[in-house]
Amino acid sequence: MQLNIKATKEALSRVQHSPVLDDSSTSLESNLRFHLEHLLKMKKLLWFQKSRLQWQLEGDHCIEFFFITTLARRKHNRIKCIKDDYGVWLSSREAIGDAFMEKFLNIYGEYFAPEMVDLSDLILPMISDTENTSLTSIPDDDEIRETIFRKWSFKAAGPDIMPTLFFKSYWQLLGKTGLLLLETSSLLEGSTHS
Repeated sequence: MQLNIKATKEALSRVQHSPVLDDSSTSLESNLRFHLEHLLKMKKLLWFQKSRLQWQLEGDHCIEFFFITTLARRKHNRIKCIKDDYGVWLSSREAIGDAFMEKFLNIYGEYFAPEMVDLSDLILPMISDTENTSLTSIPDDDEIRETIFRKWSFKAAGPDIMPTLFFKSYWQLLGKTGLLLLETSSLLEGSTHS
């Protein structure tokens, strides 16, 4: 295959460097380019298949290394024996497991009830009583009007409410009373839909 690729490259080079450029040489160059691309794809496929076959036959040496390393670490980290609360050395796997469970239940058993500590002094108040009253108070007519007229005209105040442009246009007629009626009717509709 390598010889075929080399011969095709040389033929292509001769055609490209020839002084005569006619339809037949252009067609020949196109055919040689196509043939060369085909040969290069075949070469790539062949090397891919060879490398895959080699990997399947020989395996990946890194996997073997990590497998051996894991086994060595597991052996190194194994608990071979422990001393219990009475000073007795335990070496069987079951005795070690039982000792761990007993110790765990002694520390974190169902009778463990931590002492409740008052933590309210740790959190400092961020809002004063005056600010809290102001935040929870019902807005007056001027505040509602100012808020409505600050909004974008085509923005709806909620999912089932008219756009802000409606309230801006008919504020003189509706006022706060109209808003409360619309809000009450939308709340009633929402409760019947749910």
